[in-house]
This record gives sequence, C-alpha cells and structure tokens, in this order.
Amino acid sequence: MRAESPGNFSRLLGGQKPQYLWLGCSDARVPANVITGLNPGEVFIHRNLANVVHSTDLNLLSVLEFAIAGLGIRKIIVCGHHGCGGVQAAAEGCKHGLVEHWLEPIRRLHRRHTAVLATLPDRESRLQRLAELNVVEAVSRIAETPIVRQA
Repeated sequence: MRAESPGNFSRLLGGQKPQYLWLGCSDARVPANVITGLNPGEVFIHRNLANVVHSTDLNLLSVLEFAIAGLGIRKIIVCGHHGCGGVQAAAEGCKHGLVEHWLEPIRRLHRRHTAVLATLPDRESRLQRLAELNVVEAVSRIAETPIVRQA
C-alpha cells in the first residue's frame, strides 16, 4: 500500500470523512470498497450475514447513529447480492443454530411473498428475487428507525 500510495496512511490518520454508509452482506465476494471504487476512509461499512436489518441490532443501530450524527453521512447504501447463502438458508429452512434466529426476517419475508415467488420459473429466480426483496425490506426498516427519522 505504501508503494502504491505513499501518503495514504498519513492522510487516513487525519480522520475519516466518508460520504456513504454501506450496509451489506458479510460474504467475502461482496467487498464494499472494490464494488464502489472508493478508497479507505471514503465509505463507512457495516456488514452482517445476508445484510439483515433487525430493529434490535444494537451493533447496526450504533453504526447508523455514529454515521449520521458523528460523521454527518446522508447517503446509505444497502447492498444485497444474488447467490446469497443467508437468503438461501432462510428460504430453504436450513438449520444453522443461532443463524436461524438471525435469518428470521428473511423467512418472514419469504412467507409474505410466497405467491409472487411461486410465479417465477425456477429456484434461482426465486432466490434472486428474495435477495432483492430483502434489500427493499432493509431500506424500509432503516428508514423507520428513530435515528433516520430524526435526521
């Protein structure tokens, strides 16, 4: 890193001024900085399994509050992805211990949209659409937090 950008670490020591908060999946194939083309310090990142937004997730809420109140961020990106193992596990009822609780909102979403998902031609299409619906749900849940409403 020093060879490619000699002043990078000195610049980062001066603090961060990200324009975006990224809420995404923990999947290693979905790296925020690479996808956005942004450098370290330009995007504030929170990741969890299947980019789920639980209204009781104190970690996510703390990140959201700090991003908005502490860093002045006004742009939030919710990034889900096709091929998400968490979405698949929720849709197909896989048993994974604590992960089952974490994925509960996706299972609920799946039940709510069963009729629409059933009209899609194959399993892959249904999982892709469920991943997209999960992003829509996450955006809705974030928008309803007192943190965002007050901002």
